[in-house]
Amino acid sequence: MDAELQFTIEATAKGHTLFSLVCQTIGLREHWYFGLKFLDKLTNEWTWLHMNRTITSQPIQIQSNPISSRRPESPSATDNVKPHLLRSPPTSPSMSTISLPSSSTSGAHPCANVLELYFVVKFYPEEITNELIQDITRHLFYLQVKQDILNMDIYCPPDAAAHLASLALQAKFGDYDQLSSSSESLNLESEALLPLSCFQKVELTRADWFARIVALWRTHTSLTREDSEMAYLKHAQDLDMFVELTRADWFARIVALWRTHTSLTREDSEMAYLKHAQDLDMFGLSFFEISKMQGANKSSPSSQQQSDQSSIAADLWLGIDSLGIRFYKKNKLRPEV
Repeated sequence: MDAELQFTIEATAKGHTLFSLVCQTIGLREHWYFGLKFLDKLTNEWTWLHMNRTITSQPIQIQSNPISSRRPESPSATDNVKPHLLRSPPTSPSMSTISLPSSSTSGAHPCANVLELYFVVKFYPEEITNELIQDITRHLFYLQVKQDILNMDIYCPPDAAAHLASLALQAKFGDYDQLSSSSESLNLESEALLPLSCFQKVELTRADWFARIVALWRTHTSLTREDSEMAYLKHAQDLDMFVELTRADWFARIVALWRTHTSLTREDSEMAYLKHAQDLDMFGLSFFEISKMQGANKSSPSSQQQSDQSSIAADLWLGIDSLGIRFYKKNKLRPEV
């Protein structure tokens, strides 16, 4: 479900009232995986709605008319838009707009104060394909993970991104051959298929490469020399020469992969998408920036102190998922500890 829901509630309503309304409206029972997010008007950062506090006591921007200019997990999406191949504006998670009655009036009609919140995944299970029971739960996870990959909140290598794009097309349109033979025209131009990272080089240090190779090496435990060499050849025969693919090349590759998913239903396609996505390094991780705070005993003016604080922010991130806590450098691709 990728839609906008609107509710009118009392100004004294608490967070769990709105959350329950959303879950009841979409028929969601596995509500413990989800939460409501809003853009904090004080810090300009995405913040989780507190369920036991009144909604109006939390720093949510109140508007006279709803706007949809920014999305959770990609707060700079509209600040610095970079158009690229096979990429339309990112899909958004379900959005809830709530109207709060106001005592002021405009003519004969009362004014409504509007607040925007976003219904998104908050917690990820250890095994996403086995622990999700409801179809709506799986579908919401699929929408969230797809958005995170397209927004580059989850890094996805180009080959894997093309494969996931083909599954997304199968989930939305069904079999390619059946669709292409019908009179209905197919326009992939409007589909969000690949993240911008497919057209950018990710620079890793020598240490990053060694760590990544060793981590992959450890996954090959018990493989004999013969089996290892055979696995090497199997992977090598699927490789193309390293070239920058044109727009037509990407379309052709995705369509070729799409045609291999014949007869997959929407549910099966979305589940296959999640199975592949959960193997990505950044899947299910929430990142928090670690910064050094300037001591308060400095004699410099407060404005200079704030400038110094921002200039000494550490290039470390705290990554939290269902398996534990890890520390990351800037690229977020390899844990330091």
